[in-house]
Amino acid sequence: MAPAIHLTLLTLVITTVTVAAYTNHTVGDKAGWLFDPNTNKSSADYTKWAANKTFELGDYLIFKSNTNQTVVLTYNETTFKSCSVDNSSDSDTFIYNKGSNEFNQPLTVEVPLTIQGPNYFFSSASDGIQCQNGMAFGINVTHGVGLPEYLNQPPPPPYVEAPESNDGDVTPPGAGLGGAGANVRWTVGCAVTCFGIFGVFSQNIQTDVYHTNPLCTGSHKTSLMGGLILTKVWFLKRTTQVQIEFASFVTAVKKLYGENEVC
Repeated sequence: MAPAIHLTLLTLVITTVTVAAYTNHTVGDKAGWLFDPNTNKSSADYTKWAANKTFELGDYLIFKSNTNQTVVLTYNETTFKSCSVDNSSDSDTFIYNKGSNEFNQPLTVEVPLTIQGPNYFFSSASDGIQCQNGMAFGINVTHGVGLPEYLNQPPPPPYVEAPESNDGDVTPPGAGLGGAGANVRWTVGCAVTCFGIFGVFSQNIQTDVYHTNPLCTGSHKTSLMGGLILTKVWFLKRTTQVQIEFASFVTAVKKLYGENEVC
């Protein structure tokens, strides 16, 4: 029975250590995070409150307050000393207000400690008067056991705008006519296919332009003419790049059949 008892005790010790690894610190203890505008005094000496405490990564600061105060976290000492967020950076200064615009409403703000080193807190309400009269303090956050997994998430990838196509439409990367080699093969393939299809259905096509060239006689040349006309009309609906590739295709056809045999 002794080994079983020892195993049970070891399990309890591990569980206790795991639960006690992180601490919730209520700022100001029972006094909370409050300011009296009549006396211009804070409800506690927050610098003194923080002086005898140890703060580690993964701990939380709990601000028991109301909507008359704000909670600002900054890693920038200059911003902290100015008691203002006007010239602060979004990358090192954060304002917690729970989205409430009504005064005198109870407010509890939970702030996780996720950056090791100096962390500064203050209230930016009343144009900095609250901060200048005691609503400010700084702490030093140590590593401890490190951040818990739920607070140690990688940042999202940077946003990248999709490139624009020639006509101004937004085109996802890799789409449209960006890949020259693949798109040339696609264009020529479509041209050849359309030429063949439209050529079959244009055996009886006759045009005034066609008869201006005495060399353009016979069903074969009529088929060729009809196929080229219909294929070009279809391709003119595509982008400028495709029209250029189509012109190259027509040149290749002329070389194949001879300059005088294409109308």
